Amino acid sequence: LFIAGDISTMLQFTQEKWGQHEGQDVHMYTVRDPSSGFSVSVSDLGGTLLRVLVPDRNGKLDDVNITQERPEELFSLGHAYLGASVGRVGNRIAKGHFELDGKEYNLFINNGPNHLHGGKVGFDSKIWTWLGQKEVQTSDGPEMTLSFQYISPDGEEGYPGELTTNLTYHVSSMKVSWEFEATTKQSTVVNLTNHGYWNLDGLETRIDEQEITLPAVGFMPVDDDCLVTGEVIESAKAPIQLATPTSFASIFKSFGPVDNNFMLKMDKGTPTRDTPLHLAARVQSPRTGRVMDILTTEPCVQLYTGNWMNEIQRVNGNHKSDKFFAFCLETQSPPNSVNIPAYRDWVVLKPGQTYYHKTQHNFSIAK
Repeated sequence: LFIAGDISTMLQFTQEKWGQHEGQDVHMYTVRDPSSGFSVSVSDLGGTLLRVLVPDRNGKLDDVNITQERPEELFSLGHAYLGASVGRVGNRIAKGHFELDGKEYNLFINNGPNHLHGGKVGFDSKIWTWLGQKEVQTSDGPEMTLSFQYISPDGEEGYPGELTTNLTYHVSSMKVSWEFEATTKQSTVVNLTNHGYWNLDGLETRIDEQEITLPAVGFMPVDDDCLVTGEVIESAKAPIQLATPTSFASIFKSFGPVDNNFMLKMDKGTPTRDTPLHLAARVQSPRTGRVMDILTTEPCVQLYTGNWMNEIQRVNGNHKSDKFFAFCLETQSPPNSVNIPAYRDWVVLKPGQTYYHKTQHNFSIAK
């Protein structure tokens, strides 16, 4: 156990062995704000976001991020990508097939007839190289960065080109963000995200009464295999209306379980470190007062309402998992972009270019 920081720095850092994965040690890195108790833990296994402890309106701390107590449980109790960094391409690619620079590529099929979240052994299952932590002073106060790297060899899971990905978590008072930067030695496709599962009421109840606002301009319907059809429905005509705070219970009643991509804007551009973040979603809990605002550089967000969480045996120790026990808000480019001409350029990365993606979670308390 390594501990750094003191009250004067406002943020405390600890590093400890978390367990093993396939015979290799994996670690947990924690940043804590002693003034509020807010803390964030991440792991080099899968670049995973493990714990996010947030106070409620009475000061009670709860873990609002759903994962597992031990590394092996992330896979043995139901492989749901809990809190993981997913890649090289998150979400689905139709039939695991795409063409790039005149060559056809076939990927592992692991979700019905399609390729999902990077394949059989995606980035979530890799041990990322720990690059270290650093504390900096910002205009908002102290911030701790936790940095990792994963180098995906050419041909891994069928993808072309050696891809070097740097992942940095930024932790400050009531905020956590994650930042991907990737470069390639050969043209490839990239659509990285974090697959955090959230429940602002903690670990004892479903998400039904929590309320979501999602400022989308479009909605992408899916087929029976949950693959986008490629169509974008204008938000005003979409079957889910989330422009104002809407409880998940009412969504389930009017629409049913959700696993859909929402367009936040219709042009991605080329995000860099200087790109302003825009709002992807706000979720609030009337019961605890916790509010989470998600801001991102990305053009889309996938809302998944934990529709299959009943297939996970348990989470965060001995807590029973159930359908609708958590929600995911995965910031991204559209699913299957590489096979949709309008979005293809959004996910193709060439040598000399840098892929950049930042998403930030801001927590607050509504009295």
